Amino acid sequence: MHVPQSLRHGSAAWRVALVIAAAVAAGCGGATTTTPVVQAGPTAPPLPAEGTFGAIGTTSLASAPQTNGTIAVALPTAGPYGGTLSLSAPASIPAGTTLAIALASSNTALGAGVPALELERTQSRAVLSVAPHSTLFYLNVASSTTFTAPNAPGFTFTVPSGLPPANYYLALYNPLETSLGWQLDFEGPATVAATSLTFAAPSPAVPVTLSANVPYSLAVYAVSAQAAAPTPAPATTSAAAPSPPTPFTLGTSTVSLLASGATATSTIADPTGYTGSYGASSSNASVATATVSGTTVTVTAVAAGTATITVSDTQARTATIAVQVTTTTLPVQ
Repeated sequence: MHVPQSLRHGSAAWRVALVIAAAVAAGCGGATTTTPVVQAGPTAPPLPAEGTFGAIGTTSLASAPQTNGTIAVALPTAGPYGGTLSLSAPASIPAGTTLAIALASSNTALGAGVPALELERTQSRAVLSVAPHSTLFYLNVASSTTFTAPNAPGFTFTVPSGLPPANYYLALYNPLETSLGWQLDFEGPATVAATSLTFAAPSPAVPVTLSANVPYSLAVYAVSAQAAAPTPAPATTSAAAPSPPTPFTLGTSTVSLLASGATATSTIADPTGYTGSYGASSSNASVATATVSGTTVTVTAVAAGTATITVSDTQARTATIAVQVTTTTLPVQ
């Protein structure tokens, strides 16, 4: 996600505390040594333990609801979390564009290249210290085509009631700018309600470009309400787009079903050794639906017609199954 410098630096100014290394006299000759000391600060917000969770959703932008120039994309529901991504409608969207969104409890579920959210950094022999933090969850957003939106997306997340008082922020990890690490304060602080966190799109608008098949990672995290706001990473020029990921394949790409409730299966074969989860969505759920268990995709007929099943993973890879459902009613003699 290519983001202009004005958004990368966020709306809040954060001054990290530079911890001073204490000089200690050592024995004869007056030799000295320095030791980094971590400055004490407020404790991290105690977030509820929700266990391991993850889910994937794929949405066609052509069929997503649009209101006043904003496209509403439903997030997958995973554990106690879900919500909506609000995307400013581009002037034109390439035909067939889909957004694959994964929501998970850990960074490792999003792929081996996504680091854990880290708010501390070291420099030389000193420690740059920040407030303790707690991470609620991670998510990936990947587009099947390249397009530019007039503004960065906004998010409304559903969350469990009773989250502790804290400042909630959204961090961005761009695989095209890995030298930046996690870009803190990408959006926030959030507006907190009883069961929701809302990150409003920037005002004035800041255009963003989503490159095709690039999984941009985000993390929702909390810092103590007594702590200063996070320091965003410095801006750099965008790197070249990575090579397309090696695709996975399906055992069958076409399915014919002859009655409502009939099922067919297809097995996912992945040469990369990917160990994350897969998801499936239907272009016409009134004709056929699909579920994924491990590497087995099960297609279920609903009514006569045609549909396309899209299987996706957290690395923005997809494969499809064309479904034809034919139902026959025998005449009663």
